Amino acid sequence: MSSKTGASGVKPGPRRTQTWSLAGRLIALYAGSAFSLVLISTVLLHWSLVRSLAQEDDQFLIERAHVLRRLLNGDAAKSVELRWEVESEWQGFTAPQSYVRILGSDGTLAGETPGMPDQLPRELFPPAVARPEEVKQGRDVRSRGGQLFRVLSVAVDRAQDGRRYAVQVAMDRTSDEGVLRRSGRTLVFVQTIAMLVSLFGGYQIAHRGMRPVNTMAATA
Repeated sequence: MSSKTGASGVKPGPRRTQTWSLAGRLIALYAGSAFSLVLISTVLLHWSLVRSLAQEDDQFLIERAHVLRRLLNGDAAKSVELRWEVESEWQGFTAPQSYVRILGSDGTLAGETPGMPDQLPRELFPPAVARPEEVKQGRDVRSRGGQLFRVLSVAVDRAQDGRRYAVQVAMDRTSDEGVLRRSGRTLVFVQTIAMLVSLFGGYQIAHRGMRPVNTMAATA
């Protein structure tokens, strides 16, 4: 009775299903492993780009703050040089790429880049760091117009009279935001292609690996 059942082809059905179930697991394993490697690599590259752009902006802001600190502590505290440093980005017909504001200890305004109050009120800046050499990084904020800025604040004590100033500096990160947006779109595209390639490659590998099993199942 059992020999007739085997000859009629009733039993090979479940065995064939088990074979394809194993093949499906192999495809998922191969494709998942390959895609995971691509995903981790691309995410790390994107994260590295984000960090690199932020560090470049922080370096620019820190250097700008150090220049202003030197001018405030020198004889040029009320000179044309300090005024030029504060207003150098202003061209009248285009928005500045960076802004500077200098505040006295009592909150009085000592100088600022024209147009700065409309975009970056003083409340958007973090508290001034008492030791400028400890400033490591700024922070991202949105201006009133919705633009992304990197900002930081440092405190400067004048050696001549002991007066303290708060120096607020900001840098427009609109271009960085565009770079990161394009990078994100590229990341999604690469991951989509990687998923398709991983599935195809996993199928090919699993199909070849299952040939001996299929042969044994067919002859059993």
